[in-house]
Amino acid sequence: MSQEAVHFAVGAFDCIAVTDGISAFPAAVVFGNAAEEERDRALSSRGLPTDMVQSSLTSVVVTTGRYRVLIDTGIGPFMPSTGHLLENMRTAGVEPESIDVVVLTHGHPDHIGTTIDTDGRPAFPNARIVMRQGEWDFWTDESNLAKAAAGQLHNLGELDQFMGNWARTYLPPIHDQLDLIEGVSEEQIVPGIYALPAPGHTTHHMGLIIASGSDQLLNLVDVAINPLHLAEPTWHPAFDFQPEIAIQTRRKIYDRAAADHARILVYHFPFPGIGYVTRSGAGWHFEPESTEIERPLPE
Repeated sequence: MSQEAVHFAVGAFDCIAVTDGISAFPAAVVFGNAAEEERDRALSSRGLPTDMVQSSLTSVVVTTGRYRVLIDTGIGPFMPSTGHLLENMRTAGVEPESIDVVVLTHGHPDHIGTTIDTDGRPAFPNARIVMRQGEWDFWTDESNLAKAAAGQLHNLGELDQFMGNWARTYLPPIHDQLDLIEGVSEEQIVPGIYALPAPGHTTHHMGLIIASGSDQLLNLVDVAINPLHLAEPTWHPAFDFQPEIAIQTRRKIYDRAAADHARILVYHFPFPGIGYVTRSGAGWHFEPESTEIERPLPE
């Protein structure tokens, strides 16, 4: 049976890591600037395929006592293995109508793909939807969408077209629910949840700090896509919009996580993506935290 949800706590906050499923992209895209021979050797040494790289899609529900917050919404119906966020939330006891706040960390398809349901209606009808102003502006700008349609946003052809199509489909219907923020360092979204600017992957990509009492979790989203990006910190996805800035951001944030021995959650790491990092050579090593998998009860 597939993994669906993991319950964990951050101080007094009840949290659930919930998967939308598993996506896969070519290794040459996930590690866009890596030499093919080095990339294949690194993947093979970890027992991983050298052609396609699988990525988990891990959203997080945080119940603070006053608010129920959902962080990112998966990719939606992209392939048969994705688009399961709503059903997995319900299995974990969370109805979409109970969500007070949805945080979209950036505008890539795999983070906005369940903002609407299969009928085109807002999937979280009672939520305010928080996004950085600059991120919204980028993904609703017609000149950027025209570049995406021409395959020239990152010069990735069909992948750029996919990004543009998802932005056109999943962002306009939530306009009336939007709460656009600047997303400056530790700007409060709700008490206990704060913005962590992490530019480079997209222009206004952000992580989140979830803090309750003396406990905290850094949700680092797409600062790294794969654990191999930690071992090889200069490798970056071909869809990083500002690769040099993304690498600088990775060093800054992962150095902080290692120095503080901070608990982290990474969106695309093997589900549920919760653990710690330590310095290792020129990069870092990710150590998963032992967690309990929540599965549906037998009927």
